[in-house]
Amino acid sequence: SFLLSTPEVLEMSLANGAVPGTRSAISQSTLFGTNGPLHIFADQLLSGYSIPRPKTPAYPVITTEFQKAFQQIRNNGDVWEALNKAAKAIDQDISDNQGYPFKEDS
Repeated sequence: SFLLSTPEVLEMSLANGAVPGTRSAISQSTLFGTNGPLHIFADQLLSGYSIPRPKTPAYPVITTEFQKAFQQIRNNGDVWEALNKAAKAIDQDISDNQGYPFKEDS
């Protein structure tokens, strides 16, 4: 119970940079609390905004292409062009792999 006390959870959060593991610690955190600069991360966890990654073997290609598009956009690239390029690359990978059909173990 000592390690799960609010002061200890806050200390661990400061040490590892993670969102505090209890609601009471989040509310007292200067980083993740209501007015903290990292509050959005706590809000996402507490409000259910997170979305699990897609269950597909294409996930590595999807994340790589998204990362490339994000970097292009961040560096003042054209948003429409970057996202269309990523979508085409993802679609091409899925097509090249015949939609990643399910294969049962023999």
